[in-house]
Amino acid sequence: MSTAQGRYLKLPEYSELDLSEIRIWYLIVLDDIEEQQWETIKSSFPENTRSRIIVTTTIRPVAELCCNHGNNGYVYNMRTLDENHSKELLEAVLKRHLPGGHPIRRSSLVRRWFAEGYMQCLDPHTAMLVADQNIEELIDRDIIRAIDPSKNAKAKTCRAHGIMHEFLRHMSMSAKFITSFCNPQRSNYRHLFVEESSNSHSSPIHGDVHVDKKENLRAHSLTICGSAGEAVSYFAKCELVRVLDLEECNDLKDEQTDSIHELWHLRYLSLGDTISRLPKEIDKLFCLETLDVRKTKKEITLPVEVMKLPHLAHLLGKFKLEKKNWKKSKPEKYVTGKSKLQTLAGFVTDDDRGLPMLMIRMKKLQKVKLWCNSAGDELLEAIKEFLRVGMDTSDGDRSLSLDLANSSGNILSSLAGSLENSYGYLSSLKIHGVLSRPTQLVMSLLGLRELCLSSTNLLTISDNELSNLSKLICLEYLKLVKVSLGGLVIRKRYFPRLLRLCLVRSPVLPKVEKGALRNLVSLQLLSDDLTDLSGIKIEWHEVLQEVVLDSEVNPGTKTILEDAAKKHPKRPRVLYLGRVDPDEIESNVKYVAAKRPAPGTRSLVVPGEGQIPAVQSSSVIKLSSALEQARVSGPSLASTELCSSRDIEMPSSSRVVSWQT
Repeated sequence: MSTAQGRYLKLPEYSELDLSEIRIWYLIVLDDIEEQQWETIKSSFPENTRSRIIVTTTIRPVAELCCNHGNNGYVYNMRTLDENHSKELLEAVLKRHLPGGHPIRRSSLVRRWFAEGYMQCLDPHTAMLVADQNIEELIDRDIIRAIDPSKNAKAKTCRAHGIMHEFLRHMSMSAKFITSFCNPQRSNYRHLFVEESSNSHSSPIHGDVHVDKKENLRAHSLTICGSAGEAVSYFAKCELVRVLDLEECNDLKDEQTDSIHELWHLRYLSLGDTISRLPKEIDKLFCLETLDVRKTKKEITLPVEVMKLPHLAHLLGKFKLEKKNWKKSKPEKYVTGKSKLQTLAGFVTDDDRGLPMLMIRMKKLQKVKLWCNSAGDELLEAIKEFLRVGMDTSDGDRSLSLDLANSSGNILSSLAGSLENSYGYLSSLKIHGVLSRPTQLVMSLLGLRELCLSSTNLLTISDNELSNLSKLICLEYLKLVKVSLGGLVIRKRYFPRLLRLCLVRSPVLPKVEKGALRNLVSLQLLSDDLTDLSGIKIEWHEVLQEVVLDSEVNPGTKTILEDAAKKHPKRPRVLYLGRVDPDEIESNVKYVAAKRPAPGTRSLVVPGEGQIPAVQSSSVIKLSSALEQARVSGPSLASTELCSSRDIEMPSSSRVVSWQT
């Protein structure tokens, strides 16, 4: 029986209760009562009275028993909710104790796994394959789901389902795997988090947290989210920490990071958008593998001494190398032949010779992103060496991203000229800026699987250039931004392996010959002024799975595409994306999920980062526990304790109300 104070009449001592002498009318509600409880208290209620007693129970015999007390009681069978009301109730519940986890980059999740010791393999390439398989397994089991339209079959960003997130949180905390820093028993846990909840009064970081100076914390990871206040200083207490994730901490100050160099075991460090410089003496973190400051949009000056760190593999952000006199300094002092650097994403280049001199010595580079304010001979030679080294390795994917300034359109021709009569290897190439005849460079990279050309000057592709691009027989993903394809025809022999075609802000679409692009599974036409679709007939693409449109496209175009999708044998889904910063003409064009589908359509809205609710439990330490918990065998979620035959006469979702008058 419910005894929630303030809602129902609390009857603590049934034997002392005697209402026979009461001359006033009363209303008593007894919620969720059982037979034994009713037998104990029924003698206290007079059988003939003008007052009211309401009893609720899920067991029909108990309801009938209550009604027999007196002459005018009856049983009211409450109806179950209809389908619409059931959905409304479910949505309300899921949005309020089940919001889902915070979005997580696939690459960041994998790097955390490595840093925390969950992925151990002598061969890095094999370890990455195992990590990818684990993520795909988590997706297949509906533990996490993709939340972005990826350029390939792999999810770029993912998040936990609401109910699964809560289950993982409960299981992980019950197993003493993770806990809040406010837990007095925190020294027994391997992973700690500090977060600001949506209700600031109940937030754990606003409580009185006592930290003993002599307290020995054994945590291997600490994740801090939201407005943490003084809590950001807690990381200094975690002397054994390997992962320090401050990416979502929005009140972190530069000076609060100055003691990070004392965390000698640190392997993974991420900082948020309030940081304008790197911690002092960061070059003392000898175990550091990943430094991630992508959250901040500022240029971060990187001390060249950081390049000497023996285990450093991934530099992620917008860095500018510290000025140095390279006539007197030797690059081999900072980058040795044993350098493990794999990712430089990325660096702002200028006339300084330092970065190119260091890049040439990085023989394990796999991903490079450069903002090219200028490009001297040294930088061109470094890029050429990066492409050439790829021919001699079997390390898998290698990508190059070049963001060209408006005044540096000659970089492509210079780079293409330096590669004349020679070839390089890349799996992915992205070029953004003022483009002029980019196919000259592209044709020296015949192994490309992904190509993105983003023009700021509305590049016009000729029929001859399109024909040259089509010779990229390995190409699986092609994205063209502000590239005019008007009057061009994509023929049967073009792009034999292309799976995904993305045309962004293209004023005129090309014509696709019947029988061309037979393997196309995703067609993205992201232009708000898209009208003429006569050149592209989706019914000709037999394996098509999705069509993606700009959410602002006119209703007529939406209707045409949706009707065509309904008639397609595979019934591909129609998705809508909204453009970020639509007024920023020269910015990189970026799309996220639209807030809602077009009225009256059956189309889907892709969940995007702009729609993610508040952070919850740091996504169970960013799903580092999900990998472990997914393999733990235990009772099924559907298993429940069987009720007796007396108790199952009525569905558990029903409720009987007994009225006593």
